[in-house]
Amino acid sequence: MNPDGTGRPGRWKVVASLPMRLVYFDFPGRGEAIRDALRIGAVPFEDERIGFEEFRARRAAGALPFDVLPVLVLDDGTVLSQSNTILRFVAARAGLVPADPIDALRVDELLDAAEDYGGRLSVSIRIQDEAVRAALRAELAQRWLPDGSRSSSAPSRPPVEAGSSAARSAWPT
Repeated sequence: MNPDGTGRPGRWKVVASLPMRLVYFDFPGRGEAIRDALRIGAVPFEDERIGFEEFRARRAAGALPFDVLPVLVLDDGTVLSQSNTILRFVAARAGLVPADPIDALRVDELLDAAEDYGGRLSVSIRIQDEAVRAALRAELAQRWLPDGSRSSSAPSRPPVEAGSSAARSAWPT
């Protein structure tokens, strides 16, 4: 851990003390991992949950980078977008980023693998035939869900340093 508490070199130091507001829908989705990281790290934040009408209004007004949620608004007005980008930022702020670059790389690998899997899984949502949808999802699970043997860098311990014995004990050893 670095003196600034981020687990990364000083580049995060400049914004580490800024309060933040997370804007997302009132369900877990892509915002929940961000909320969890902020809570685990005891980072104060405002959890603004909006409905679909408000989302459409903000998108029409051009208030959302890339026209998506979640967004993280810093107190200086900076608006950050893209869930994994926000998650990496708040994880650094919360002190959850491993100090070891290889461990940090493993965290990024898992985030990107989850994103890839989600993109493939979303195709199945539009399939009406239950049997076809179930077969596609079974194939995706077999081919894409990590089981510890599919990745050359599969971690043998939790990829983040949450500082919690409960977080570490939840990871298979």
